[in-house]
Amino acid sequence: MQRLMVLLKRKPGMTQEAFRRHYEDVHAALGTQFFGGLMVAFRRYYPTELKPFPSDWGSLASTAPDPGAFDAITVYSFRDEAARREYLRRMNDPAIASVLMRDEERFLDRAACRVGFCDGEEGDGIRNDREP
Repeated sequence: MQRLMVLLKRKPGMTQEAFRRHYEDVHAALGTQFFGGLMVAFRRYYPTELKPFPSDWGSLASTAPDPGAFDAITVYSFRDEAARREYLRRMNDPAIASVLMRDEERFLDRAACRVGFCDGEEGDGIRNDREP
């Protein structure tokens, strides 16, 4: 299944709580309005304590948090290839794009955000059936 990953950064001066509320209460509703039915999942993750990747995992608890490059990680899982193509067609519709971009200007640092298609694997833990 093809997925779209979106890495979001809030506008400077906006609190994490205000960012999250706007994303959940306003922007996600726009997504449902324009793209409802195209996805089988729309997951949002909000990092609460990002830190530099440790060389000593024992120090993870004592390492100071990094403000974080991103405030939300969103993953769209498309129903099928036709749904992915329809999503892209709608995103290129000027009427839809202008509404979304106008709202994004209210809460996102668009220049710091990233987006791209990605593959994924899911499982219930560490797989021991693969060679290192």
